[in-house]
Amino acid sequence: MKKYCISIILSLFVATHYSAQTDSLAENKYCTPRIIGLSPTKLVSMSYEYASSSVLKLDTLDSYFPSTQTIKYNTGFRFNASLPLIVKPSIIFSLGLAYHDYKYQLADPQNTVNPFNNTLATNGLRSYGINATVFKPINKKLFVIALASFDYCGDYALTEAPNLNQLKTSAAFIVGVKKHERLQYGVGFSQAYKGGTLNYVALGMLNYTFKNTKWGVEMLLPTRANLRFAPNPKNLIYAGFELDGASYRLNNMMANSNLPYKDLELKRSEIKFRLKYDFAIYKLVWLSLQAGYRFNNNFKVDDGDHFRGYINKTPILMQNKLSSPLYFNIGLQLVAPDKKK
Repeated sequence: MKKYCISIILSLFVATHYSAQTDSLAENKYCTPRIIGLSPTKLVSMSYEYASSSVLKLDTLDSYFPSTQTIKYNTGFRFNASLPLIVKPSIIFSLGLAYHDYKYQLADPQNTVNPFNNTLATNGLRSYGINATVFKPINKKLFVIALASFDYCGDYALTEAPNLNQLKTSAAFIVGVKKHERLQYGVGFSQAYKGGTLNYVALGMLNYTFKNTKWGVEMLLPTRANLRFAPNPKNLIYAGFELDGASYRLNNMMANSNLPYKDLELKRSEIKFRLKYDFAIYKLVWLSLQAGYRFNNNFKVDDGDHFRGYINKTPILMQNKLSSPLYFNIGLQLVAPDKKK
């Protein structure tokens, strides 16, 4: 708890310094990273998610026949922190930490003969890692953004020693234009696991606030898109979607079962269609409420971390199917101050 409080204090100090400097950038030759009306920058956030009942249909796995299991409910806890460590007119560098934990409550806990059912019920899924973001303005209009993350994902406990060979690396690069103080857009590409499997995709970014400053659009396609309504700066309402996912190493599942595989991984991916309400409850502390429909796009198991494309057409090991539940999420956020331009 002491370390956590120190992190929050440090975040506030750095964020105040960040805001003061970025506001002055408009007077020199570099563009700023934000536009009017854009969602607050989250320094520290934590959230709890609850998803309703869903049905998991398992494919054949070695000697285990197809089976069906009902997941009574699924819960998740997320913690994210991002600290701007270098703040200069010519460059901004932020370092972040992330920890996500998902648990599955089976309706029939005795029906865990299949090792995949067993690892979901007993171990759940979790990921933790670090990430870095660089915002580099080139001039008053042009900028580039580079992102990289290193995550350790699997069915193991946080206390288990990580194997660096099993780190998942994601990266993105965007070239953008800040047209004016209400519009920025860009294009780029990424290597990521948001779809569950390793994918290389083109990116399209658009952040736009209408002249009345109450309505806006925030997009980073294909990852997320939101229509934003702000009755005032301290209350924000969103409608849109977000793609979320990762590839999880099933180490405990392999260790606890006699299977002829060495590199089993769960490819989890979902698209959340949602309504979200963010509002300030005390100065820089915000509360976030969201609810929606979680469309499960991918819940398959593969033997290894393979990129599937035109060349590699090897069949997926387990073509599992997971039905799509409703979900609710509540979160607490510490945001950076954002002075009016």
